Amino acid sequence: MTHASGKKDSTMTEDGFIGAIVFGGLALWGAYTGYNYLNGTGGCEQHASAYSCWYLDAKADYDVHYWKNLRSDDKESEDHLIASVKGLPECRRRAIAYANKVGEPWNERAYICGLVVDGEFKEQHRYIE
Repeated sequence: MTHASGKKDSTMTEDGFIGAIVFGGLALWGAYTGYNYLNGTGGCEQHASAYSCWYLDAKADYDVHYWKNLRSDDKESEDHLIASVKGLPECRRRAIAYANKVGEPWNERAYICGLVVDGEFKEQHRYIE
């Protein structure tokens, strides 16, 4: 900045001030994004979730529920908790293995992955390949 006397001020210039604001904003955005990534939050459109896709597929804990004898008209099908696993792909693998174990043909509708965070049920998912 220049004073009326023609001397330059040693304080921050307007350009420097604007640069500091932009840099500060980018630093905050980066910290927020990094925090969300590491903590699994931030959303995943593929699974319609508040948690990140990476977290759901690789890090999240699930209770695997399976419905034996599932048919559209079957009122007798039962929900069985068959396993607790980490990650959506493993949830689906366990459901397929259980269907094979009990001699049932595989049905994508016969299982659900219950997302568990800090011991509480949060969301339900199926693995989408």
